[in-house]
Amino acid sequence: MPPPFSVNILFANYGDCTSNSLNHIGAFANELTRRGHACVVGVPEKPETIDRLASPLFPVRLFDDLLGELPHFPNRQPADVVHAWTPRENVRAFAMAYLARHPDARLIIHLEDNEDHLAAAFARRPSTELAELSDAELRDLLPTNLSHPVRSRNLLRIAHGVTHITERLAEFVLTGVPHHLLLPGLEIAPAPTAAEITATKESLELKPGEKLIVYTGSTTFANLADVRTLTLAVRLLNESGQPTRLVRTGLAPAEYAETLNPLGGDFVTELGFLPKADLPRLLAAADVLVQPGAADDFNAYRLPSKVPEFMWAARPLIIPATNIATHLQDGKNALFLTASTPEAIAAKCREVFADDDLAARLAAGAQTFAHAHFDLGQNTAGLLKFYEAALKRPPVFGDAAPTDDETAVLVARQDAALGRRVHELARETSDLKAELAAAKVEAARHAASARYAAAKLQAEKHVTENVRAELSRRTDALLPELTKLRQEATDLRDLTTHNETQHRTTVRQLEDRINALTAKLERVTQSGSWLLTAPFRALRRTLLDPLVKPTASTPTSPTATAEPSTDTNVEVSIDPGLPHCLDEPADWAAVPAAGLMRGWVVASDQQEIVQMRIIAGDHVIAVDHGVPRPDVAGLHPGHPFAAHAGFTADYTLPVGWEGETVFEALTADGQWRRFAARHTRVMSDDPSNVRRDYRAWVQRYDTLKLADAINHRARIEAMSPTQRPVISVLMPVYNSPRPWLVRAIESVREQYYPNWELCIADDASTEPHVAEILRDYAKRDARIKVVSREENGHISAASNSALAIATGEFCALLDHDDELRPHALAEIVYALEAKPELEFIYSDEDKIDEAGHRTDPYFKPDWNPDLLLGQNYTCHLSTFRTERLRAIGGFREGLEGSQDWDLTLRATAGLEATKIHHIAKVLYHWRAIPGSTALVIDQKDDYPFKAAKRALADHLATVGVTAELIPVEGRHWRIKYPLPSPAPRVSVIIPTHNGYELLRTCLDSLRGITAYPAIEVIVVNHQSDDPTILKYFTALQAEGVRVIDYEGVFNFSALNNFAAQHARGAVLAFLNNDLEVIDSAWLTEMVAQACRPGVGAVGAMLYYPNDTVQHAGVILGIGGLNGSPSVAGHAFKDAQRGTDGQRNRLRLVQNYSAVTAACLVIRRAVFEEVGGFDADKLAVAFNDIDFCLRVRAAGYWNVWTPFAELYHHESASRGVEDSPDKLDRFAGEIAVMRQRWARTLDRDPAYNPNLTGLYEDFTLATPPRP
Repeated sequence: MPPPFSVNILFANYGDCTSNSLNHIGAFANELTRRGHACVVGVPEKPETIDRLASPLFPVRLFDDLLGELPHFPNRQPADVVHAWTPRENVRAFAMAYLARHPDARLIIHLEDNEDHLAAAFARRPSTELAELSDAELRDLLPTNLSHPVRSRNLLRIAHGVTHITERLAEFVLTGVPHHLLLPGLEIAPAPTAAEITATKESLELKPGEKLIVYTGSTTFANLADVRTLTLAVRLLNESGQPTRLVRTGLAPAEYAETLNPLGGDFVTELGFLPKADLPRLLAAADVLVQPGAADDFNAYRLPSKVPEFMWAARPLIIPATNIATHLQDGKNALFLTASTPEAIAAKCREVFADDDLAARLAAGAQTFAHAHFDLGQNTAGLLKFYEAALKRPPVFGDAAPTDDETAVLVARQDAALGRRVHELARETSDLKAELAAAKVEAARHAASARYAAAKLQAEKHVTENVRAELSRRTDALLPELTKLRQEATDLRDLTTHNETQHRTTVRQLEDRINALTAKLERVTQSGSWLLTAPFRALRRTLLDPLVKPTASTPTSPTATAEPSTDTNVEVSIDPGLPHCLDEPADWAAVPAAGLMRGWVVASDQQEIVQMRIIAGDHVIAVDHGVPRPDVAGLHPGHPFAAHAGFTADYTLPVGWEGETVFEALTADGQWRRFAARHTRVMSDDPSNVRRDYRAWVQRYDTLKLADAINHRARIEAMSPTQRPVISVLMPVYNSPRPWLVRAIESVREQYYPNWELCIADDASTEPHVAEILRDYAKRDARIKVVSREENGHISAASNSALAIATGEFCALLDHDDELRPHALAEIVYALEAKPELEFIYSDEDKIDEAGHRTDPYFKPDWNPDLLLGQNYTCHLSTFRTERLRAIGGFREGLEGSQDWDLTLRATAGLEATKIHHIAKVLYHWRAIPGSTALVIDQKDDYPFKAAKRALADHLATVGVTAELIPVEGRHWRIKYPLPSPAPRVSVIIPTHNGYELLRTCLDSLRGITAYPAIEVIVVNHQSDDPTILKYFTALQAEGVRVIDYEGVFNFSALNNFAAQHARGAVLAFLNNDLEVIDSAWLTEMVAQACRPGVGAVGAMLYYPNDTVQHAGVILGIGGLNGSPSVAGHAFKDAQRGTDGQRNRLRLVQNYSAVTAACLVIRRAVFEEVGGFDADKLAVAFNDIDFCLRVRAAGYWNVWTPFAELYHHESASRGVEDSPDKLDRFAGEIAVMRQRWARTLDRDPAYNPNLTGLYEDFTLATPPRP
C-alpha cells in the first residue's frame, strides 16, 4: 500500500557512482523507493557509472540536467527534499541553484567527514589560513569536490536539517539547526555458502597456510597513509614467518599506485573496482578485516563505509579506538588499535591468527552489532521521520526572493531577525505598559479587597445587630408567656394535689361500697329463699334465655383504643380525612440519627389543627405546626387553614432503631387523629450513606447559608464595573400557574448578583392572573421588562420576543415554572472574570417539587461535543453571549420541544472549546410537578422527538457531515458515521505470551464474527514456550495471520510500539488476547469513529463474561480508597449489561479523557504523531491512560462508543500485581503519572467533582471535590 505521505527525494553527491558515499546513498535510495517514495541521485559527472551499482531502483542524473526543465520524478514535480551529501563546493553550488529554481524544496545536509581537515590536508595549509583566502584563490587551490571553508558553514546555517554519520560530526551543526544521527543501512544479501567462499580463496591462489586480509574501497589522498601502514604491516607479518596476503579493491590513481606498489611485492593482490554483489564472498573469505588509522582529527569524525560491511560479514575486525569504536567493546566486537603503526597492526593480526576462539567471538560480536545498528529498514524509518519534520518547516528563503547565494539568504534572515527584534522591543515596551496598567489594576484590586472586607464587616455587623435585636424582641415577647406558664404550672400542681386528695377519698368510698355489697351478696346466697329457687333459675337459663335478643355491647372507650399494641403485625389505623404530605426524610428506610421531619397536613372537614405529635416507638417528638405553605394553599383553595398547614420537627433517634413512626393531629373538636405512619430504620451517621441520598447530600453540602450570601455579595462588590456585565434572563410564559410563575420571578429577584434584567415575553396567555402578576412585578422592579405578544406563537417565537428586548451582554434561559439558585448569576460572572472570552456557559441542574424538595441531579461533564449529539446534556442553566445568539438568528420556530438543543448546536458549531465553560454546581431547579416538562416529556406527543431529529440533521448538514440518525432508548440519538471509501486497512495487534485458549477464542471470534472488509491480524509473540501455542502460531501463519516475535522482559508499551512499526494498516487496532468479539459491526463502528477529523483514540464497550460492564470509558483520578493515590478507574464498572447508567450515558457515544488499550482503535498518523506508548517509564500500567492524554493534549478528542461490544476476560493472561518488584514498579508508574498529569487526574473534564472519587458507580462525592 502507498506510504502515509509520498516524497520526491533528490540526493546530491560530490562524486560519481564509484565514490564510497554511493554505498550509503544507494542503500537508502533503494529502500525509500521500495517504500513508495521517488528518488533521484544527482552527480557532477559520469552518470554512466551507475552500472557499478548493484540493482539500483533509482535513476542517476547530471547536476546540469537536473537544473533543466525536463521532469525527473514520476509525478512531474520537483524535489520535496534535497539531501546534499556533504557541503562540498560542487554540491553546494548545485543545491543552491536547484533551490533558486524550486524554492519550496527542503534542504538537508549530510556530514560524513571533518571537511575542514580534508581541505587543510589537501591544501597543506591550516583551516584558519584557508578561511582568509578569496574565492579566486581557493578555486586555484582546492578542487570542487572539497568544501569551501566559509560557504560550507553558511550552507549548514540555512539548512532545514543536518544528518551526520557519527556523533562527533554534530559539533559542526550550528545551534538551532535540527540534526539526526544517520548510521549506514546495509542491504542484506544472502550469506555466501561454504562452496562460494572456497571458490573465492582458490581464485586468489593462496599458498598453503597463508592468511588473508581484505581491504576494500578506493584509495584517495585522505586515506593513502592508512593504506600504506596496512601494507607495511602485512610485509612485517610475512617477514616474521606468518604468510599473509593483502587483497585490495577499489580505484587507485596512478600516483598513489606508484607509492604503494614498491611496498607490497607478491603478497599484495590488487583486484580493482569490484561490483558490490561480489564483495560479500570476498569479505567472508578473509581471516581478518583491518581498518587502519589513527585516532586523529580525521578518523575521529568519520565512519569509513567499509566498516559496516566488515562487521556485517561476520569476520574478526581490527579498527582504531575511535569513531564507531566508542560504541564497541574491545575483545568482544573488535580488537582496538592503540597506535597507528605497522607493528601494532601486525601484533593484533597475530592475536587473531593464534586464537580461533577469539576470532569466532570477534566475528559473532561484530555481526550482532551490525544487525542492531546498521539495519536498513530501521535507519530508513528514522530518516523518513526527519524528512517529515523538515517538510513542516518553512522554505529556505521565507518571504525573500529565491537566490543561488546562501550568503544573501543569511543577510535576508539577519534583516528579518532585526525586524523581529524591533517588534520584540515594541512588544516589550507594550508589555511594560501592560505591567504598569496591571499594577494600577492590582492597586484597584487592593482597593476592591478593602471594599470587600468593609462590605463583609458591615454585613456581619448588620447581621449581628439584627440577631441581637431579634433576640431582645423574642425575650421581651417571651417574658409574659414565661410568667403565664409559671402560673399555669403552679395551678397545675395545685390542681394535681386537689385531684389526688379527691381521688383517694373516692377510692376509699368505693372500697367501702364494695365491701358492703359483698357482705349483702353473701347473706343473700346463704338465705333459704335463694336455695329454694335454684331449680327455677336453671330452667330459665335453659328454656327462656336463648329466646331473648341480645343487647348491644358497650362501645370501647376512646382511651382504650389509644393504647399502643405490642403486636407488631397489627395494622395502624389511619384517618382518611387528613390529606397530607411527608417531605422529609426522603428515605424512611435510611433515616439519619438526627435531623428534621417536615411536611403538611389539613383536615378535609376544614377544622383547625391545634396541636401535633410524632411517636417513634417510645419517643414522642415535639412538633412545630402552623408553618406557612403557600403551595398547599394552591392545592386546597378555599381551605381556611391550608396556607399555614406546614409542620417541622427536630428529632434525635438511636442508631439502629427500627419501628413505626406515627403522625397524629389534634383537631379543634378535641380528637387526636392519626393521619400517617412510616416504617422507619435509623442508619449510622456515616457520610458513605449520604452518597446515595441526594436530599441528605444537599442538606449537608449544598444548602446555602447566611455566610454564603455575605461572601458572594462582598465578592461582587469588590469587582470592578467592567467585570460586572448585565445578564439578561429570557423567560417566555404562557398560562403559567400562579405559584410557579411567582417563584420563577422571585428566584431572579433573589440573586446575589444585582446586574440583571428579566426579559419576559407573554405569549398571549388567556389566564388573567398572568398579566396581573407581570404588571405588578414590572412596577415593583425596574429590572423586569415585559413584552406581550398579540398572538400565541409558541415557545420559540416567545423566546425571540424576549431576546429582542434584551440589552445585556449575556443571556441566560429560564422556563416559566423553574427556579434559579440565588448564586446562579454570580457564578456565571465569576467564570467570566476568569475567562472573559467565553461565549457559552452551562451548569449542573436538578429537579424540584411543589414543596421545594430537590431530587434527580444531573452532574455533567465539561464540554463533551459527542455527548451533545446524543442528548441535550448542557440544558440548564445555559448562558450565551447575546451577540452570538443574534448572529445565529435566535430560536428557530418549528423546533418547539427541542428548541434549546437546536440553539446550543447552532451556537457551538465551529466554536473553540476554550470559549465554552461548565460550572460544576447546581444553579438551576427544573420544576418536577404534574404537567411539567421535567416529568411528562416522555408522555407527550412526540413533537419534541421529531424536532430533535430535525435539529440534529440540520446541524450535521451545517458542519458537512453525512451520517445516519438512529433513535436510542431513552429518547436520545446515535449518530452512525459511514466508513471512508475505500475502507482503510486495519492492523489488529494482539500481544500474547502463551495463553493458547485465550488467544484462540480471541482470534476465532475476531475472524469468524467481525464484518470488516480489510483486516491485517498481527500476533506479537512474547517469548511463548508452550508447544501447543507454538504449533498454533505455525497454523495461523499458514492462514495469513502475521506472527512476529518480540524478545525481552514484558513491556506492554514496547510490544505494541514494535508491532505498530511492522503494521501495514492506516488504522491500528490494539486488542488484548483475552478479548472475545460478540458483535459483527464492532470494528466498523470504531474505525468510522476513528476516521472522523479531530478524533484520536476510540474505545469500546467491554463486558465481563457475566454480562456486567468492565469498561465504558475511563475516569481519571478515581478509586483511591483509604487515602492511596489513584490514576484512573472505569466508568459504570459492574453495571448490568443493558442498563442506562447516569442519564442514559451507557447508551450514548461520548468523549472521555481516556479509554483502555485493551481495545483501542486509532489512525496510524495520530499514533505516530504523539510517539506511541511510553516504553521507557510506563512499561505495564497506565501506558494507555498516558497515551490518551497525550493524544488529547495534541488537540484530538478521544471517543467511547457503546456500539462496539466485546467480552473481556480481564488480565487473564497477565495475572495480578502481587510480588514486591511488581508493586515497586506499579508505584513508580503511579508516580510518573502524577508527575505528568496531576492536574488532569485530580479534575477529569469528562467527569464531575460532585461525583465520587472513590467508587466507579457515579454516586455522590462526600464531600464534593474541588
